[in-house]
Amino acid sequence: MAQLKNQRKKLRSRKHHDATYRAKKLGLRIAHHKHTGRRLPFYCTSYAVLFFLLVFVSSIVLFVSYSAKADQQTGTIQLGGVVSGKPPEIPAKITSPSNGSHFTESQIEVSGTCLQDNYVEIYRKDIFAGMTKCSPEGTFTITITLVPGENRVVAKTRDSLGQYGPDSEAVTYFLDAKPGTKQSNNTGLYKPLLIYTDPVQKGVLMGQSLKINYEIDGNEGPYTIVIDWGDGSPITLVKHDKEGDYSASHIYKEPGQRTVRISGIGSQGGKASIQTIIVVHSESAPITSTASSCDSTTFAKYCFSSDRITVIIDFLWPAIIIAMLMTASFWVGEKISYEHLRPRPKS
Repeated sequence: MAQLKNQRKKLRSRKHHDATYRAKKLGLRIAHHKHTGRRLPFYCTSYAVLFFLLVFVSSIVLFVSYSAKADQQTGTIQLGGVVSGKPPEIPAKITSPSNGSHFTESQIEVSGTCLQDNYVEIYRKDIFAGMTKCSPEGTFTITITLVPGENRVVAKTRDSLGQYGPDSEAVTYFLDAKPGTKQSNNTGLYKPLLIYTDPVQKGVLMGQSLKINYEIDGNEGPYTIVIDWGDGSPITLVKHDKEGDYSASHIYKEPGQRTVRISGIGSQGGKASIQTIIVVHSESAPITSTASSCDSTTFAKYCFSSDRITVIIDFLWPAIIIAMLMTASFWVGEKISYEHLRPRPKS
């Protein structure tokens, strides 16, 4: 009787390992439903697939974590969606000053016609020179800074989704040096003060810190910079000793569209200014977007605090690491058990 029991036990063991071998040859395996409630055959789970999924999730979490930390300075991280719509079809038109005008002052006022409820960006020699909103009457006015010599100026129309319409016809303005103007020792030409910035159109929530970058070039330092944030708050007044890249931060307390204007004056009397538009959203704004992407080239987007993202990620990382370690330990344990129970060839 004992011998018969041993034979049956060996037969069950052989069938068990045969099932294990067949399961090992299958594709994706998460569980072996035939053995529910009973001892499972080894290699019943696709550990490689599970490990790959964990690595994939970890990569996403790592990317979001990096983005959140990168945006800590501005306090925002963005989510983007897509909303279809036609771009503007009617170009803006620069009507004043007239084409070919000459000036001795670097700052001039440019005006023209545009498509209502759209935005007008002015480019001087393909470099951003300022931005304004088209009025309900279909007109715009903006102050820009010219460079010495010939200035080819173009107006670009864009909507709230960041879609550009046709460019305006180019006009040419000339900045002539004043008699007796101090010239640069390096070039022999007068170098007026210029301020550069990007069309900063990042949607920001009330209470978040907005960081705007700008560059000072030309004239001579020290420079006095004045930043009007467009919300009625006190202006920001700073001094810089030399040319270079700088930044300033501000917190908006009310939602709405704000025109940010950066003005400067050099020690030799050179003046320059540039303006752009910021959209401030209320705290109750939905975490969605009407833009195809969420970067500095689009208006319509909503953002939420990157601090919340980092807190969530701080909880996710331990869970992901534990899951990866458990997967690896189960795989190693199953390999060891399989090696122990595998039939050995008779000597």
